[in-house]
Amino acid sequence: MEKVSILIIILTIEYLFGLKFIECVKVNELKTFKRLRQNEHRTRRSLKGNIDFSWVERVPGNNIGDAILNPLTKQLRIIGLFLAAHKYFEVDRRYTFTESSQFEKPKFYKHFPIPRLRKRHQAVVGACEMGYLPCIEEIFKTANHSGSLAKIHKNFGKNAIRYASYHPFKDSQELFRYRVTASYYMCWFTEMREDVLALPGTNNCFKDLNETEEAGGKKIEDFRSEVKISGDYSIFTCAYLWFCPDSCYGKSSRGNVKSKEEALNDRLNPCGELQKKDCLWGIGKNKNFEDLVRNKFNYSCDCESEGMAWSPMYSFCVDRDECYEEDYDCPTGQICRNTVGSYMCTCRTGYYLDKKTTQCKRHDLLNAAAAAALERKKTEKAVEKKKEEKGSLYFLKLLVDIVRGHCSIHTVSKPLLALCLTLLLR
Repeated sequence: MEKVSILIIILTIEYLFGLKFIECVKVNELKTFKRLRQNEHRTRRSLKGNIDFSWVERVPGNNIGDAILNPLTKQLRIIGLFLAAHKYFEVDRRYTFTESSQFEKPKFYKHFPIPRLRKRHQAVVGACEMGYLPCIEEIFKTANHSGSLAKIHKNFGKNAIRYASYHPFKDSQELFRYRVTASYYMCWFTEMREDVLALPGTNNCFKDLNETEEAGGKKIEDFRSEVKISGDYSIFTCAYLWFCPDSCYGKSSRGNVKSKEEALNDRLNPCGELQKKDCLWGIGKNKNFEDLVRNKFNYSCDCESEGMAWSPMYSFCVDRDECYEEDYDCPTGQICRNTVGSYMCTCRTGYYLDKKTTQCKRHDLLNAAAAAALERKKTEKAVEKKKEEKGSLYFLKLLVDIVRGHCSIHTVSKPLLALCLTLLLR
């Protein structure tokens, strides 16, 4: 009974104050990351004049190496293998009626399933809607006993027991639904820059991936996964490679990105036709969960012309509307008007810029028109008021005549009498 009372109190506090006690379970273990986050660049990286290669935002400095130990590194690596096996080797099980997928080409390294998964796995949804820590706990529990990782369980202190590839699910379709749902949420948490998904230090994101059941011995080679400690190092590299589709590179090489040159010259690189072929994931611009599910990714290319911006929707450079983005600097009283490649500050319609005072003033003609309109409005109101007064006096005189007997009541129409009485009783 005491436990029930405590639970009710906790739920009440969560409801009233928005606290999430379940996400505070490992808060002490994650204190180290607060310092890391304070040093992280929040500004968008410019591709111009940059000789280093990265398609995600990077963290400066050399003090974020092995000294910082992520308490969930082991769990994340198992989850990473479990979901990367789906991303690079799995096919759409909704349209595959056999367990064998040897005649189909995987494609989830390019995008999430199309059409989107309409019925998401409830075990994942229930955990991940509570926050990233319960989400990681749920997916790790499943991945750690999955048939997909049966060959490599021994590497993590588990017995190498062989299961069906879809274990612990009833069939491969349920496994597919589970991993798609998990990928949705883990990619979203990565884009939300949750500290726990940062993996500082020297990493090999795809170590043992070839041992997964789906890989069948095939390897994924991506030079970005061999992360070294440097000023250009992105601590979220592994998370992006494990959980998110790559809208930039590896599209024509089945997810393999062996070198920077090969990545830039990928024939399906969306920025390949431009002078600078670097493609950059739109950091902070993919936070809408439903847009991620629908593959509406924001990524950018380096447009040569000033004031132009890459449009993922149209796949070419378009004029950037500085006014809409509120990226302009106009004096007080002036408004922004977009131009091709830039913007200009002008006065509103009906105003002009006084060169002496540098202030926007109303045109004289407009002043005169406004004054005439105001005068006309006043006149119309006066006329209406006189009409109302005249009508009231008429009805009042009529009532007085009726009362004095000067006017027989049967000579007054019923609607007129009703109107008179209404006015009288006001």
